[in-house]
Amino acid sequence: MTDAEKNAAWDEQFYGSLGEFDKRLSKEQSEIEKQRTAAAGNGRGTGSSSSEGAGTGADGGSGTPQEVAGGQSGAAGETTGGPGGGAGQPSSSGPKFPPPEGTPTGVDDDVVARQLREAAESEKDPELRERLWQEYRKYKARK
Repeated sequence: MTDAEKNAAWDEQFYGSLGEFDKRLSKEQSEIEKQRTAAAGNGRGTGSSSSEGAGTGADGGSGTPQEVAGGQSGAAGETTGGPGGGAGQPSSSGPKFPPPEGTPTGVDDDVVARQLREAAESEKDPELRERLWQEYRKYKARK
């Protein structure tokens, strides 16, 4: 197998894995949006204005991992400042889970790696949390 073929195979595997991750985040975002809509019907009155910031970006797209992960972290934290608006503080509705042994520190993370890390740290489901950490480590190893 040539180097170009190996690179193509890695790219295909990476983008397939990233696509699966994107689908899971989209599903979680939909569930959060349903909960938010239901809560708005119970007298909170913030459903439509806060859901705009949690979903699509200004360009209307919702398919990139950055937008999906950003929407999820903003919705989970219920902050008005959007992703990162909570100054890195964990949301009161969900604890942050520390990274497993051997995980990079995250000091030099780019946007995608940071969002993968934030999603993994705040994920309550242990199985999904481990898969998010795996995606994070694979992403960091390829950089």
